[in-house]
Amino acid sequence: QMPTSTGPINGSAFAIYLNSTMVGFSTAATLEITHEPYDTSGSSMSWVQRVGGMRDWSCSCTGLVAMNGTTGRKYYEIFENYIENRARVQIFFKTTPTQDMAFYGYALCTSISIETGFEDTAMFTCSFVGADYLDSIESQYLPV
Repeated sequence: QMPTSTGPINGSAFAIYLNSTMVGFSTAATLEITHEPYDTSGSSMSWVQRVGGMRDWSCSCTGLVAMNGTTGRKYYEIFENYIENRARVQIFFKTTPTQDMAFYGYALCTSISIETGFEDTAMFTCSFVGADYLDSIESQYLPV
């Protein structure tokens, strides 16, 4: 059962985990869930008929801060783990208030870019596509 919102959805927390370790966090993220129904119309029908089909999901985030870099080269680690080695990551996406919607699932990174400011923390922009099903839970039970 999907949690229901009791008011406006405020902000988000977006976290990326690799092997149970948080490796990235952002508060600016987008989650997109799509559904592509199948066309079951026959040639003699004058209206299109459809039935439920495949679902898919993707997400993107901006201002992602890399956490727990082991080599001090966080951008390279993200590139190496998620693009070069094609590692699946676990994505957590939640909104506030605490008992509102939350989603989690495994994904593959499809793009990554780095943003830097003068003497400022480097931040990343990443895009992901679902590698498996997307599940929902009350956000108070997620680790982010």
